[in-house]
Amino acid sequence: MKKWLLPSIVWMLTVILMASAMPHDVSANKITKGANEQYLVVDLQKEGGNIRINKWILEEGDIEGDIASQQSELDPQTQAETLLIKDKAGKILYQTLFQFPIVRTVPPTMPDQKTNDHAPHQIPITQPEVTLVLPYFQEATTVEVKGSEAKVTTQSTIPKSLQVQSHTKKVRPPKNNGKFEILLLPSGYDESNMGEFEQQVSNIKQAIQTTEPFASYLDKISIHTIDESKPLGCLEGAQNIARLLVCNDTKVVSAAAHSGYGYDEIIVIHNTDNYGGSGMRDYSVTGFKTNSYSTYTVVYDGQWTARMAIHELGHSFGNLCDEYMYEDEGFSYVNCTNCRKDKSDLEKYVKGECSVGCDAKPDYFRAEDSIMLTLAIPTFNEVSIKADFAPYGLEKRLQFFTGTEQPKAVKRLQVDQKKVTLKPGEAIQLAMTATYEDGTKEDVAYVANWRTSNEKKLSLSQGYMRAISSGKVLVKASYGGKTIFVLVKVEAPKKLVASENEITLKSGEKKDITVQAVYRDGTTKDVTQDVTWKTSSKRVATIEKGVISAHAKGKAVLTGVYNGKETKIYVRVKE
Repeated sequence: MKKWLLPSIVWMLTVILMASAMPHDVSANKITKGANEQYLVVDLQKEGGNIRINKWILEEGDIEGDIASQQSELDPQTQAETLLIKDKAGKILYQTLFQFPIVRTVPPTMPDQKTNDHAPHQIPITQPEVTLVLPYFQEATTVEVKGSEAKVTTQSTIPKSLQVQSHTKKVRPPKNNGKFEILLLPSGYDESNMGEFEQQVSNIKQAIQTTEPFASYLDKISIHTIDESKPLGCLEGAQNIARLLVCNDTKVVSAAAHSGYGYDEIIVIHNTDNYGGSGMRDYSVTGFKTNSYSTYTVVYDGQWTARMAIHELGHSFGNLCDEYMYEDEGFSYVNCTNCRKDKSDLEKYVKGECSVGCDAKPDYFRAEDSIMLTLAIPTFNEVSIKADFAPYGLEKRLQFFTGTEQPKAVKRLQVDQKKVTLKPGEAIQLAMTATYEDGTKEDVAYVANWRTSNEKKLSLSQGYMRAISSGKVLVKASYGGKTIFVLVKVEAPKKLVASENEITLKSGEKKDITVQAVYRDGTTKDVTQDVTWKTSSKRVATIEKGVISAHAKGKAVLTGVYNGKETKIYVRVKE
């Protein structure tokens, strides 16, 4: 089985970013419309915080547009990596933003079909790959990648001899041209059954044209198809999930790039009547665009194809959450537009009462039933369409693509607490407000980019922080090009107190003890389950999670340590 299909799957994602350049004096190096030129293909892989370049290819073919002079397609509020091409003197010839994918979504079960498979709604992408198609400069010597913190994460010399591949069709990268462009690709079809693909294309077009907010922007939406079915490496039942249908990301987006059409979203229709599909979501960004021109949706060929395409577009384009909940599945990732921990965010968009349960997490709230709950419902709910709070509803995102809405500039950020003191195990949710240049304000804690200086001392997600161990931690939050810092002190206990310090047991006996952490303000906390223990003699006695086990005659000293403080228990074991 290929590497990208294994449980520790390496999802490949090709991003055609030639429209994302922020040029630096590259007028002499422009690739002009209609020119038969060379362009550089660079494959990057991310493992944890490390990024490495896996592959270099030099391609030849027609490129439509001036790729060196286009501005970034990414919303400036987006957190992203930056790739730079430099000459031997260190001069920047070209630079572009790009993003790695975060998760792949699993479609809901077929309407009226019950399930107890406990399949996750989303599959994290642990080792993503991104393939960038970039302009090629003869004088270029180095490719450098910087993370969202502007630190250089990788720097590689461009090989002097590169494999050259030729293409006959024009490369048409995504552009902000006032249109929202959707490209439908066939997979697994041949001449004998392309009619089935064309029927599903018709069904999907009709669904888009009759589903809000798309129905209100038909003059701004273009839907393209191609009549050539290429092998896209699609797999049914991926990750042992029956309804998860995935394709090879590189093959999909490469086929789209060389289709002769521009695109903002891709929908792959795979020739199988087995119910399944997938989409993508990216929680790492705060703006309208997520990974929009590099994400795609996969659907099967069957009764629910069109509605599944709309549902998965809700993920990949709208960054919406699933609204359904299967028993006690308990999978949940973040707040999103249609699923909120605070139901007051939803109330002005809901005619009745909010429902509990979203992304299979009972402490979330959702609005009225919608296609994100079940494919039996053909429409999005009001909040998914109209939400004016981050990360915004489908209409605001669609307006951004079509040029009728631009992101507001952030003037300043504020948090409700700039200094926080916690004890280990305690947690707090910070509120963060963005004030825009037009004077409006918005709670952006759930969509800002949060980072902690020490993950071993403090866990952090969307402003929700939980103290782990004592020490000082600096928290950095960024949104809309602005940054704010919060100093967190995780307090160490004054002392540890065991319920008993001298214990006599018979061989084979067990004894439960408790340990309390005592703090300077006089408060105490039971830390029995969190203490790390050592014994002076494993032969005589051991302890685990507060339970002492006597093994053989003798004496042993049990030493417990918690956040820099220790306590001792003296154990004597009789026969």
